[in-house]
Amino acid sequence: MILVSSHSPLYAASSLDELVLIPKDHNCQVKISTIQAIQTSPHIQTKNINQLKNWQNVKLPDFWENRWKNYSGIVWYRILWSKSCTLPQTEPLALNIDSINMAGEIYLNKQLIWRDKNLTEPLSRSWNMPRYWVLPNSELKQGQNEILIRVIGVATQSPGLGNVYIGTPHAIIEQNSKYVFEHRTLYFINLVISLTLGAIAFLVWLLRRKDSTFGWFALASLLWGLFISNILATETYPFFHTLQLAKINMLFLVGYVISFTIYTWRFAGKKYNKTEKILWLIGLIGVIVLFIVSPAYLGLVLFSLFLFAIIVFLGCCFFYQWIAYKTPKADIRFLALILLGFIGINIHDVYLILTQNTEHTYITPFAAPLTALAISMILAWRIA
Repeated sequence: MILVSSHSPLYAASSLDELVLIPKDHNCQVKISTIQAIQTSPHIQTKNINQLKNWQNVKLPDFWENRWKNYSGIVWYRILWSKSCTLPQTEPLALNIDSINMAGEIYLNKQLIWRDKNLTEPLSRSWNMPRYWVLPNSELKQGQNEILIRVIGVATQSPGLGNVYIGTPHAIIEQNSKYVFEHRTLYFINLVISLTLGAIAFLVWLLRRKDSTFGWFALASLLWGLFISNILATETYPFFHTLQLAKINMLFLVGYVISFTIYTWRFAGKKYNKTEKILWLIGLIGVIVLFIVSPAYLGLVLFSLFLFAIIVFLGCCFFYQWIAYKTPKADIRFLALILLGFIGINIHDVYLILTQNTEHTYITPFAAPLTALAISMILAWRIA
């Protein structure tokens, strides 16, 4: 994600100072000196954490599987920072964390200020939930302060810690609001629109069984809604652990991509029975393997199914351009134009995912509500 500090002259904008959101004319200045991480066992207590010797310097956001492959468990993050004030401090400082993957707790100078509801399986899900806290002045020291963040993560699920910001409450709230809008509000809008249009398409299909276009669109919308709901969930269902939900969510993604592909073909009045059966067969085999594979190979299977979904989706978007070229109908060509936009959006966002690039914003959350509305207009056109 783009840092606020990199765009505003009010804030520092270099190295660790990018994580400090305080106007230069403020009477108190903050400097982050060190960000470190260390693996620990569950029995390590906060009061003993600084006695450990194997701390490693890290940069945020941190994905610890780049450093500790296939590690599931507890990692402590230690942020050392100093505060200096030219006048008695009247305005408090605040802390913003854009993600904790998967669950965690936060300490300021050894005092607990927040923790997730569930720190054992089924884990809470703070990986897409930006939060901020106003730091109590009574716990802050003139000079060096310490923030400890205990993260419980699961291998294959990008465990680690997102960006951490320290600054004035006004700047932190503004930063947090930006993250909430991008990480949650846009996805919620997408979810509501998708489920609403899917329900309407399902009702139309009940009245027009011969036109399966609406049935496939309803199925694709339902599966996409289920996939999006995982992004918005902050707690795991009582009967499912983190990896179980990850497998189910991959099932939703694969099902959505195949259903959406068949929807586009039906919209153009096309049937490719052999290709459709092959897609469903590959998806079924992949999902079966996903649920029986050993944990050591789970990451590889998840990644393979993700690539399969991306390849099928991009293949659908490219192939539909040929269908539209051979079928000169306005509604078909309008859908082709939308799918052409999907190609660029998909390549951009997949590149950010595969490279773990957090300095740029995903386009899908912004584009999905608009494209869903555009597709609904096409379906309304078809009904008319």
